[in-house]
Amino acid sequence: MPRRARCLHSAVSKAEVSMTVRMFGVAAGITLVLSGMFVSSPARAQVDGIINLMGQAIQMDMQRQQYERQRAYQEQQRREAIRQEQARRQAEINAIREQEAVVIRRVQTALAELGFYKGKISGVRGPDTRKAESAYCAAFGLAPFEASDAQMAQLEALAAKGFRSPKEAEAAATAGFSTRKDMAAAQAGGFSTARDYAEARAKGFEQREEYLLFLQSGLSDRTAFLQERNLLVKRKEASDACVAASAKFVDPAKAVETCLDAINLGVTGSAFTDAYAAVGQKLEARMAEAAALAAEPQKLASTEKVKLKDARKNAKDAGAGAVLEARMRTGELLKAHACGEAVLNKDYPVALSKCRVEAGDLLSVPQLALLSTATEQEKSESEKAAAEQARLALEAARSRAAELLRQVEDFASAQRFGAAVDIAKAIVAVRQSQSSDDAATIQQANQKLETYLAKEVAFQTFVVERERNARQLKVNAAATAQAELTRLQSFLQQYIADNILDKNIDALLALQADLAAAQSPDDVERTIRVQRDGRERLYKLGLQAKFDAYKIPETSAAIAKGTEVAGNGLAVNVANEALLKGEGRDVLVLGNFTAWAPHLIINLVGETAFDGRRATTCWFGDEARAPESTRAALQRLKAMGVDEIVETGRCDAGTVGRIDVVLLQRDRFLASDLVAARALVERFEKGDVRLLHVVAWSEIGATAQNDDGTARTIEADIGAGARAGFGLITFKTSANRVCLVVAEAELPVHELVVTERRNGLDRFVTADVVRARFTVERVFVSIQRQECSAVYAEQADLKALLTGLQRAKLTYAVVPVWLSPDDISAAAARRAELDRQQQAELASRKQTAEGLQQLEAEKQAEQERVRAARQAELRTRYGQEAAAATNELADLSRRFFASGGSSPFRELFPRAAQWRDRREADHWDFTDTDTALVDYGTAEWKGRRTEVVFIEARVSTRNRALGENATTCFVLGYLIDAEFKVRRDPLELPCADEASGITAWTSGRAFESRWLVSAN
Repeated sequence: MPRRARCLHSAVSKAEVSMTVRMFGVAAGITLVLSGMFVSSPARAQVDGIINLMGQAIQMDMQRQQYERQRAYQEQQRREAIRQEQARRQAEINAIREQEAVVIRRVQTALAELGFYKGKISGVRGPDTRKAESAYCAAFGLAPFEASDAQMAQLEALAAKGFRSPKEAEAAATAGFSTRKDMAAAQAGGFSTARDYAEARAKGFEQREEYLLFLQSGLSDRTAFLQERNLLVKRKEASDACVAASAKFVDPAKAVETCLDAINLGVTGSAFTDAYAAVGQKLEARMAEAAALAAEPQKLASTEKVKLKDARKNAKDAGAGAVLEARMRTGELLKAHACGEAVLNKDYPVALSKCRVEAGDLLSVPQLALLSTATEQEKSESEKAAAEQARLALEAARSRAAELLRQVEDFASAQRFGAAVDIAKAIVAVRQSQSSDDAATIQQANQKLETYLAKEVAFQTFVVERERNARQLKVNAAATAQAELTRLQSFLQQYIADNILDKNIDALLALQADLAAAQSPDDVERTIRVQRDGRERLYKLGLQAKFDAYKIPETSAAIAKGTEVAGNGLAVNVANEALLKGEGRDVLVLGNFTAWAPHLIINLVGETAFDGRRATTCWFGDEARAPESTRAALQRLKAMGVDEIVETGRCDAGTVGRIDVVLLQRDRFLASDLVAARALVERFEKGDVRLLHVVAWSEIGATAQNDDGTARTIEADIGAGARAGFGLITFKTSANRVCLVVAEAELPVHELVVTERRNGLDRFVTADVVRARFTVERVFVSIQRQECSAVYAEQADLKALLTGLQRAKLTYAVVPVWLSPDDISAAAARRAELDRQQQAELASRKQTAEGLQQLEAEKQAEQERVRAARQAELRTRYGQEAAAATNELADLSRRFFASGGSSPFRELFPRAAQWRDRREADHWDFTDTDTALVDYGTAEWKGRRTEVVFIEARVSTRNRALGENATTCFVLGYLIDAEFKVRRDPLELPCADEASGITAWTSGRAFESRWLVSAN
């Protein structure tokens, strides 16, 4: 290498030159090379130092530039954030302004509805809007309008109704209108109340005058009314035309025809009949005139100016022809007139004869048909009347038969008939007659049964008592409803007077008007319905508590001189005399008719009833002295449909509100605490507590004394061992069980005895028989635990019990009923016969059930055979078409699930395609697709029948990463439109929804299967 080159290589390296060129350009690189060529090593060190300083300066400058770029970027970001925040705030301001505009538009709309605002709905609260707000506030006496939520709700509520002042709203409420629009429309139509307007609109009328005419017409609807009115107009025109033709009588034939047309329309009235009679008279005069002129043919020819075709004919022959023609024509008109006269007289058979034979062509076919129809209608009406009479007779006979059977069934459930065999035969005859359409046959069977029943004294007593109970319940219900309605009206009057500015004042006024309009004391059902509906409307207004606490004010605070006073000092009036006046030993059964009664209700027909056939009872004060009175009161509840009576002991004015029935003996009630008695009297006067029944001492006193004597005799005989048989002892307890002390084997017999004697024992024992055997020792323990309300046992066991009860000082009562050994033996025979009948009946039922099961199985097997045969026939006939359609859809499905990608499958079944895409994205491999035909047939597509196919596609997948295999099932199907070579209306759903999904799809497409036959 030359020395010069070696110096150049050692002084400046390629790297230095390259770096200098990149950083400072070519000129700097050349300078560096030259400096390396002409400087010595010490100078070279200085140059290197300078270059290092330059590098550092350059690096610092680059850092500065980077910093400035970062600051510029940050400033840009800050400005963008400020811009976005400003935009957000502006959006919020715009949203607030838009909300304000929405509110203002609502205000403007509401004020426009009320008539205060006439401007544009702009959303801008300008001078017109503020002026309208001020007018609105002034009209309704409100504070300045600030568009608060409460003010907006009030404004829009008033706008919805449309009333423009409280006075207008009050007037509308009084008339029953809820909106001004309805009131204006009603007033425009001449209606003064909402009820009349609503009833008219329901019938299609807007004008009161037209509606009144409709009501007077008695027709069922507006269409019939308009038809009738049009007919009346036509009748008026026809009548006027007849009267005019009769007066002028220029053309007799035209006059007769005009009047007959009027008759055909049903025209009547004195003016018309007088005009029609005048036509007849004028025709008769014409006939007489023609007869008179017959004697003067020359004069007639001259008068009529008859023109002869042959001038050579003499005038005498011409006059004779004119007379003959005039008489014949007039005669025809008289006969036609007679036809119309017969119609006017409603003598249709004569009219039909005359009009067909004598009237000639003056009556058209419709007119003749009308007369024929009138005759047929008269005959049809007669036949309809006879048929209706027969129907009513049949209905009455069947109703009477049903009532007789119901009475017999109720009586037989508690008592026995004397002539049981004859009555049973008569009952069979009545039941068999029910299938007959002959009223006489049914009535004959009824009369035969009534004849036998009339001889049954116990049955007749039962019927009379039942009817008396029904009448009493109806009277009580009527009185209760009327009292409740009176209280409701009094409450409304008082509440409206005290709360004239109440927000519900319009609804209260409307309710008050409705109650006044619906007052009908003679219509019990209407009264019950009105008071119930009125109470519900009042409760909906939130006034239940106030109404329930309300009582009608006393008419006089002090007892006036001469006023009747009860034994406890309370004044007797019409509202409380049933409670305070009468025999002191009477027991009153009072019902709690408040909403807090557990079971007492008033049913839809206004009768007092007990929900669940259960009632709770209590005694107000001490219980009645005579047990017979208590038993009679409880027996009355049984007669009212109560099966379970829960006796809760004593109660007072504070607890009667939670009890169904309150019992009291009048003299003990009058001797009780005055404050407590007064509280119950007030409830009675208010109608919360009402009288259900009075157990009159005059009716049970003698019976009670006799029962007491019989019971004492039985007790003495038991103690002396002088009676053989079985008896009962009762106890005061809340238990409801009769405990039997008998041998285990004899238990069914004694259960039957007690059950059969239930009607007689109910006066003393109202409990149920316990299906369990008690020993004497065990039953004595149960008595002390108050688990038995009565004990049934033989004489020896009863003696032991009485001794133990007396020692333990337990209260008891001996029932004045005794069952002798003969009674027990007869009951045992009846029990054996009942068991035999029951076994026979069970065997018969079992045999019948087995036969029915076998028949049903055979029927189902036959149905399945027919179904399978029909299905096989279908598949034979359409098997090839079904296979072709199935293969097409199956191949399409298998290809898509195997490879995915673009395919007609994706367009037809997008949900299945999306499922495949998701599975593939989750690394599932598609291993197999198994398909099976579900159904094949045809369906309706725009008036054409097209093929339909449904298949199941079970897609098997595997996930290597998860180590799992899975199978997913789809139901796929579509319409095959072969004409246009298109697959339409696809169905895709999970196999779990197959049945319901296919049914829903096919139900609206008139689908007919060619593959399946339903089991039905």
